[in-house]
Amino acid sequence: MHRLLGLLLTNAPEDRTALERALVDTPPSTDEVRAWWSALTTEQRRELETLAPLAIGNLNGVPWPARIRANHRTLAELLDDDSHEDLGERLRSMLHANGLSFIPDHIDHLRERLQALHSGPGFFTRDALPRFLIGFDPERSSVIEYLGHRIRDTDDAYLSPFADETRFVGLFVPGNDSDPLEFEGKAHTMSEAVYLANGIAGDNAAGMIVWQGGVFPHGPQVLFAERARKLSAALARFGNSIPRSPDTAIVAYGFSFGGAVLGLALRRGLEVDRVVHIASAGLGHGIAGLDDLPARARVPHFAMLAPGDATVGPVQGLNARLPLLGRLGHGASPVHAKGVVRVETGWLDANNPGQLLLGHMSLLEKWGTTAKHTMAALLAGGSVELTAPRRGWWRLAERLALPVSPITARGYVPQRIEVPAARARTRAANSGQ
Repeated sequence: MHRLLGLLLTNAPEDRTALERALVDTPPSTDEVRAWWSALTTEQRRELETLAPLAIGNLNGVPWPARIRANHRTLAELLDDDSHEDLGERLRSMLHANGLSFIPDHIDHLRERLQALHSGPGFFTRDALPRFLIGFDPERSSVIEYLGHRIRDTDDAYLSPFADETRFVGLFVPGNDSDPLEFEGKAHTMSEAVYLANGIAGDNAAGMIVWQGGVFPHGPQVLFAERARKLSAALARFGNSIPRSPDTAIVAYGFSFGGAVLGLALRRGLEVDRVVHIASAGLGHGIAGLDDLPARARVPHFAMLAPGDATVGPVQGLNARLPLLGRLGHGASPVHAKGVVRVETGWLDANNPGQLLLGHMSLLEKWGTTAKHTMAALLAGGSVELTAPRRGWWRLAERLALPVSPITARGYVPQRIEVPAARARTRAANSGQ
């Protein structure tokens, strides 16, 4: 057992804070945490949720119900400082970690976001969809949520957290500029894929993890690969720590910079059942194709890129190492990589073709689009449109981020395929890192 875990119950409060930080920043293996948790009494577990909420809320291997209760305690303790001067300072520290300015609007907005995150008895809802806070570290700008009908109420560290009826779970990694101010929107927009997937497979069959497990880059920093490398290690640890039943499939979605984080996590050993690159910055720095991934990561890969995407279209495929600057770019373009199935992003209104879905953020932020229906179909199964051929002029237009698409050409006939529902694969025995 990791030597620090046993000290959580015995150390003085001032020492325990430093101990919690050490455990979260340099975590024990999932197997160590599970064994430690299983050896505790119920009374000790509940006591630790109060004494050490930062650690309990963020240690991979602790059951989700305990993590949720601990994370809401961390939020409550943070917000209880509202009458004290140090709340403003702590909020400023969170903003500083993300490269954001200390302007009053940002601080007020962050306070509102944290209060919304804390509302409800252990979770809060977006419309009819409960959202469970399974990770929260204010000093590292980490927020992780599960969007789904319910979770399993268990204290068993080896038991799947997903409800019996849940067969498809997405694992979504957002892009650059993701921070505590923006998390709410990322989680909200991905809830549409859950609603649509449930419409395909039946109520409560689908769920979605929204993973913002650290500090994401802002502005031009997004071109550098170091932040993606660090985040990918945390993503791989988290993803492989989730106990899964043989009936639950995991589909990983990477948006923009998050696609590069996902690709590097796959190279580190993250095990999922299907991968979807959404306007991805790349497969990950140093990854030229799927052959560069471990054998267990060569699961079905899909990719989409809308016309007029001036954010990643011109820089996909950039992969360099420069003196003093370090690694630049995020590897091969998923939409052109061998073995990746590219699908069309289609129309702004999936039920009323005519207006193209254009740009970068629209893939994520717009509701009712062809792209959102495709994301759901890649989770729970359904018909998707394969990409129209893009050679010569069309390839150049995409690189130049022109708002044009071959699907509007006269005589174009869409080619569709039926994608089966994602199915769980046999896991490696040591997948819990």
